Amino acid sequence: MTKQYVGHVLGLVKSYWPTVNLTPLGEGMATECTDEKFTEYVEEVKQSIEKVVESLEQGADAEA
Repeated sequence: MTKQYVGHVLGLVKSYWPTVNLTPLGEGMATECTDEKFTEYVEEVKQSIEKVVESLEQGADAEA
């Protein structure tokens, strides 16, 4: 079930942001990546993700 949700979300991202490169997501996480480094990466992308979510929410509000 989780794979379906992830696939759906990535489809939405691609439809709203067609130039985004999703290839790295398909390659998975490097085995030498520590939990601390992963957490650091997550913090780095949070702002971008929040902007994508905000734009999706604004689009949904405009359609209502």
